[in-house]
Amino acid sequence: MKFVLALPIQHISLGKKHFVRWLWVISIPLILILLSLSFFNLLNQPLILFFFTLTISLLLTWLDIPLNALAVHIFSRQQQINTGSIRSAALFLAAIVGGGIMVLLHNQFGWQLPLILMAGFILIGLIPFGFLKISPLKPNVAALSSDLSLMKIKQDLKGFFAQPHALGWLALLILGFPFIGAVWLYLKPLLSDYGLSINHIALLVGVVGGIVGAISSIIAGQAVKKIGIDKTLLLYFSISILAIILLMIGLSLHLTTLWIITSALLVAAGMGGISALLFALTYLFTRTDTVATDYALQTTLFTLSRITVPILAGIVLDHFGQISMLSLLCLGVLTAFIICYLIRGRLNTQLSLT
Repeated sequence: MKFVLALPIQHISLGKKHFVRWLWVISIPLILILLSLSFFNLLNQPLILFFFTLTISLLLTWLDIPLNALAVHIFSRQQQINTGSIRSAALFLAAIVGGGIMVLLHNQFGWQLPLILMAGFILIGLIPFGFLKISPLKPNVAALSSDLSLMKIKQDLKGFFAQPHALGWLALLILGFPFIGAVWLYLKPLLSDYGLSINHIALLVGVVGGIVGAISSIIAGQAVKKIGIDKTLLLYFSISILAIILLMIGLSLHLTTLWIITSALLVAAGMGGISALLFALTYLFTRTDTVATDYALQTTLFTLSRITVPILAGIVLDHFGQISMLSLLCLGVLTAFIICYLIRGRLNTQLSLT
């Protein structure tokens, strides 16, 4: 779906500030819908509410494409590592705001205020792009081809897979995140079964874990400068494997709460570093002449794996229990570690680091 949404962005030119204008084209309807919802109570009209919710989700998915395509055009390869770190950290912090602060505002002031604030945040975020100057050293985005034929789309896809090490990278992209991400997703029910209270779980996973993940994301970007992207990824895969093993031991033997909390925070740390580096590598494997479609192709595959693995993990959890599910997810992270080790030199080549 995301790849299809990328096609008009890639091939319908809106002038020199191509991606900036696409940001505005997508954001304005999104802001208007959020503001409209704040004035009408649709809780008793579920079909209309579902339609607007689906439209908002679609627009947010679409908005992601020109925003990250712009990052590829503006930032150098070295800067894209930091961009991946910042993006990952922002997602962790956004989860804290969305799942915490917005819920509190909703409970205190009603559902209108969060919607108005979200619309306002998007509008404020758009303003700096109006003053953005595209570097003349980058390709002129106004020269994008308007050819939307099937042949052109096939050429774009063929060109992506023709990149050196593209297949190895896609295997790593598909397998690198969803297993540790699924562990994080199931942490709340696992900790509930262990005996922690809802409030403690919300604080640990929703707040402290999010902060740890954000900090880990930033540290990952800095570590790349010291030891390279391949060794940094291997380090974070190792942390993730260790975290899952410790969690399995703690849950199976019903060890102390401190052991469980430490394991959970290690999961957050591993996930933060991995997500930061995979985001960065997504930028690095995006060609500047087909930036929108390359980015969308990678994120589509990433999203499909991120959706599929938790579903399969849930089936295993229901039929075989916690330890079986965690063992399977640990094997998945180990597989990603092996792939990363096999292509380790190629990742630094993509970054042009030695």
